Amino acid sequence: MSYSPSLPAATQHVLAPERFGTLSFTYLTNERDGSNPLPQKPETVQKILEQHSGYPSIIALSDPPTEGQHVNVTVTYGPPPSAWVYMTVRTFYLIPGYFNGIEYEVQFDVFADNRLTHTYRHEIRLQSLGWIGLLPLVWINLFTAHFVEAFEATVYQFVTEAISDGIL
Repeated sequence: MSYSPSLPAATQHVLAPERFGTLSFTYLTNERDGSNPLPQKPETVQKILEQHSGYPSIIALSDPPTEGQHVNVTVTYGPPPSAWVYMTVRTFYLIPGYFNGIEYEVQFDVFADNRLTHTYRHEIRLQSLGWIGLLPLVWINLFTAHFVEAFEATVYQFVTEAISDGIL
């Protein structure tokens, strides 16, 4: 199992202009009924914004403010996997299955004074092979990219794009 995108080997600091004030963000998830809850990673968003956005203060809010710069981060599931993948899981991996597709979609909506100024959409992809015969090789997963790394890369990609567009 491996997630993508991944962070570059050496993340270079994006040259963001020094900003005044506070940048706020809201972390939202849209979950499917009856499924596992989405991973909660608002601390990852805050950490990367603090490191790269140029704002001296980053705060997480439950509701967007009426004034100032704000980012809504919405994480949703991608399209459902094929029936073959469901069959693999339901047979406890006796039937082999392969999945290569969009696992999550992350949308960044940037607001200035409560007006939407720009939207960025990114995908977190998953490549996975499941079969009970591969159980002795499960240790290989230790060397592949995990969700946290892919999510960090997605947030980092948003920040670099928003700064180069002059949005942040």
